[in-house]
Amino acid sequence: MDIKNKNRKPKIKGQLRRNQLITTMGAGSIVDLKNGSVIIAGIETWENSNDIEDLKVNNIRLQNLLGKDYFLMPPFKKDKTEKSFSSYDVQAYRFPKWYYCEICKKLAPYTEFLLFNGKLVCEKCNNREVIPSRFVVACPKGHISDFPYREWVHKGPTDCKKMLEIIDTGETGELKSIKIRCQCGAYRDMGQTFSRNTFVEKCNGDMPWLGDKHEMCGEQLVTLQRSSSSVYFPITVSSILIPPWGKKISVEIVKYYEDNEEDYENKKELIERMIKRISRKYSISEIEAKNQIEAVLAEKAREDLTYNELIEDEYRALRIETNDETFITKEEKVPEFINKYIKKIMLVKKMIETIVEVGFKRINPEYDLLDGSTYTRLTDRMNQRWLPGINQKGEGIFIEFDEEKIKEWENRPEIIKRYKSIVLRKDEGYLKALKKAITPRTILLHTLSHAIIRQLTFECGYSSTSLKERIYTTFEEGVIDMAGILIYTTSSDSDGSLGGLVKQGRTKNLNIVLEKTLESMAWCSTDPLCIEKEQSGYKNLNLAACHACTLLPETSCELRNVLLDRAAIRGTLDTPKIGFLREFYRNEER
Repeated sequence: MDIKNKNRKPKIKGQLRRNQLITTMGAGSIVDLKNGSVIIAGIETWENSNDIEDLKVNNIRLQNLLGKDYFLMPPFKKDKTEKSFSSYDVQAYRFPKWYYCEICKKLAPYTEFLLFNGKLVCEKCNNREVIPSRFVVACPKGHISDFPYREWVHKGPTDCKKMLEIIDTGETGELKSIKIRCQCGAYRDMGQTFSRNTFVEKCNGDMPWLGDKHEMCGEQLVTLQRSSSSVYFPITVSSILIPPWGKKISVEIVKYYEDNEEDYENKKELIERMIKRISRKYSISEIEAKNQIEAVLAEKAREDLTYNELIEDEYRALRIETNDETFITKEEKVPEFINKYIKKIMLVKKMIETIVEVGFKRINPEYDLLDGSTYTRLTDRMNQRWLPGINQKGEGIFIEFDEEKIKEWENRPEIIKRYKSIVLRKDEGYLKALKKAITPRTILLHTLSHAIIRQLTFECGYSSTSLKERIYTTFEEGVIDMAGILIYTTSSDSDGSLGGLVKQGRTKNLNIVLEKTLESMAWCSTDPLCIEKEQSGYKNLNLAACHACTLLPETSCELRNVLLDRAAIRGTLDTPKIGFLREFYRNEER
């Protein structure tokens, strides 16, 4: 990254893990590094890699769903002793451009400070390192800019160029104790910066992650703190690579077809050549090779694949024993004490999850996955044929609950009444963005998943941030009934995870885990306030749920810590019968 500063080109260098560039710190995000703050550049720069073929990630079904030719891992350099993949790493731009000195309180663009030993310093204060501005402004369309300090302190457009100072009086912890003062005599505190309609000026469409590009906008600006989670909501979609799409033969078929497609006007000739090649390489008959090729290319050409189908196929695959190159599952006996409620336990000994970032949001996380107009793109190219993606290897425990028990519970009048207000809001932007059916069943399964994950962190050695969930719940227009949860962990390391999670899925160990899980759900340290809550969490989308009993780190939760209710498991103090597993809490009733 090159930034002009007094005829010199300072470079800000830092390190991020590959998966961070797909999930939490993708294009358009602000990242604090050792010698400054940067915004990650658009993904078009990734294509300059010399070894782009080595960076490609293929997941046929996810490519179809998103309408892309392939996915691409972030470019990186291997160890210095090894061959470099690329001539450079992922690029970024300095942002915000305003900095301040803690000693003299000078607040100014970075060009007014000195570059010394790769760092921006204040010459006046004995080369003390300066700090990036704490505040930025953004709009709902994803644009972001430096906070307009001059306009703020002068209460409107101004020609004044005198030096600004930022002073923290320390009188209170509130923003009004932070004051901006101009040498011309104007001053103003930051107390009203977060109020609605604070700025008269409208957004000018700044896109600093694309260099100095702008576009027409005019949206209302909102003040954000640079490190706030509201600055960047990555929009990701993931898929488990299920048979046969993870097989080497399937991947090779797609790659060979794409590499040679343009060389053959008659596609029949290409297919015939592929049949001979595949049959020889994998020691199978030409008929088998032909069937494989036709199936893979038919799936590749599909244009009607839906998200629902993708999830339902995952559910089917998780319910049966499989021993595949990239997907290994084995059935385990259900602990006897809870076998009325749990139909099947599957140990997922090997799996690959493909994670793809499609865009991002600022200020609020509401979006429509399949409607790119509702979120900000990672590049300004309109016909981008690929997206950032990564494959991660891992392991997991799949739990399928008894369908009849679930149906009996969710059809009770008291259950329908309890969750009516949430279910009726299923088409709201935020709930729609969650890509899941919003039903009492979803709330129950989601809460059970959180409860088990919290207990597993004490048993398997993984932290709660390392464990993730996938909720399989029946879609309104689904083909099959689903009532399952997958708790898993993945790693971008070539060896995958360590096997500790699968070990906890064995009958003896899982018996202990589930018993302790039920025990932990009986009481919360904030009861009776917690269990009696009728509204809580983001946009009141939770009921009886809090950090002490149910919530997880955002990276672990598929549904962003909403649609949770501990009462769905154990019932409330006054109405214990609404709990799905109420029989285990009879001694807790009043």
